[in-house]
Amino acid sequence: MCLVEDASDARVAPDVGYIGLDAPENEEAVGMLHVASGRESYAHDLFAFFRNCDREGCSVIYAQTVSDEGVGRALNDRLARAAAR
Repeated sequence: MCLVEDASDARVAPDVGYIGLDAPENEEAVGMLHVASGRESYAHDLFAFFRNCDREGCSVIYAQTVSDEGVGRALNDRLARAAAR
């Protein structure tokens, strides 16, 4: 798993997953894509997205970090822990 600040930093390919608040360039080329409507939705859907990517055999997942406002701090902590594995 790789963390990106900007969606344009994500590599797009059929075996790649991407989750964030903004869509990456060439989003149709991403194998698994989830663009959340807000930080709360992002946090809620995160682990289900990870499981779907595992099931589909994604080679890497790019996850966009968010501002630390509201639930953003907890979300970034979850992302950092997942990326450290």
